[in-house]
Amino acid sequence: MVIIKSTIDDSGEYTCMLEAMKTKTLLTVEVPKLPPSVSPEWEAQHTVVWVKRGQQDVVIEVPFSGWPTPKAEWFFKGKPVRKTKKASYTIGEASAQLTLKLVEENEAGQYTCKLSNECGEVSVSATVKLIGKYAPYLMVCIKG
Repeated sequence: MVIIKSTIDDSGEYTCMLEAMKTKTLLTVEVPKLPPSVSPEWEAQHTVVWVKRGQQDVVIEVPFSGWPTPKAEWFFKGKPVRKTKKASYTIGEASAQLTLKLVEENEAGQYTCKLSNECGEVSVSATVKLIGKYAPYLMVCIKG
């Protein structure tokens, strides 16, 4: 018997019978373990997220590959992000998401997602910037 492109579902006990003879074997299919990774294209396209202060939610979604599914940890300016009414995060089989509700001035800055499993880890960052943020100093040049 030959099993082509085996999957985890093919694992189990197999029996072969030929007239009065009978033999059994146990097949275990294992998925190769891989460290988490994020494509360089994502990092090139998602490093800055612009949002209107106090008017918009931000969702930072980081697609990844790796097995077993990695654990995701989020950091803001180097400190762990805690789940609150304004900040929540989830992880699925292929992406990690951070949602920030109605972003204010003190929530703008760099967010880092650290993905890790038993094979390794990877970190990627995105910076949330505010649209319409006033400048503390205004320089006026008068020609004359």
